[in-house]
Amino acid sequence: MTVRVEIAIVGAGFAGIGMALALLRDGRESFVLLERGDSVGGTWRDNTYPGVACDVPSHLYGFADHPHPDWSRVFAPGAEIHRYLADVADRAGVTDRTRLRTGMTGARWDRDSSTWRVSTSDGDTVIADALAIACGRLTEPLIPEITGLETFPGPLFHSARWDHSVPVAGRRIAVVGTGASAVQLVPELVRRGAHVTLFQRTPAWIVPRGERAYSSAERRRFAEHPETLADLRATLYAEGEARFASRSGDAAAADLARGTA
Repeated sequence: MTVRVEIAIVGAGFAGIGMALALLRDGRESFVLLERGDSVGGTWRDNTYPGVACDVPSHLYGFADHPHPDWSRVFAPGAEIHRYLADVADRAGVTDRTRLRTGMTGARWDRDSSTWRVSTSDGDTVIADALAIACGRLTEPLIPEITGLETFPGPLFHSARWDHSVPVAGRRIAVVGTGASAVQLVPELVRRGAHVTLFQRTPAWIVPRGERAYSSAERRRFAEHPETLADLRATLYAEGEARFASRSGDAAAADLARGTA
């Protein structure tokens, strides 16, 4: 089967859904999202490791024109974000334009017709005037090439493909890396009774993030007073922008973050 649209979007995570929302706001409805997974959500569908959560405040992380007053915590758990994305896609009409379990297997630019010919995993062809790649840069987990891994007799997997059939209580678990996932994962493994050894190459700076649950009164106020929620998002945005220099290599800002300025 051949499908003809103006725009083909590859990936139905935050980026793909966000692009679809922008197209709909602009009155452009001739598009399709190709998603190889069995639901929308991208990284929040794939990552289910213990402790997975947002590392940006929840009310800043969502779409500005789709506020969610009912986030349970300042930094929402991953499953909650996954549900939010599915709900936004449903309510906005994005789901109806999404083809699940359909990956892009190839794309060729046809000069004569000035269109993309996109082949899919189900054998169909999508012809589009424009092609938007929104599959993310961390789509495929990478297991490092470490001598001896191939003979390790125990369970071995990437955090992005967590094996929930493996019990952690009382087990000796080695975690390689101290990125954002490890910061969330390691404390949760310890809380669940694992004996964790952490291997890190470069120590990371860690500061208190002010994580807590939102009270029912706060969530009710956000729902009943949208302007309060909008003000909170604006404040969180301004705080994030103010800290950008410390994350981009600015030496003076980094010293300030360390408390050595």
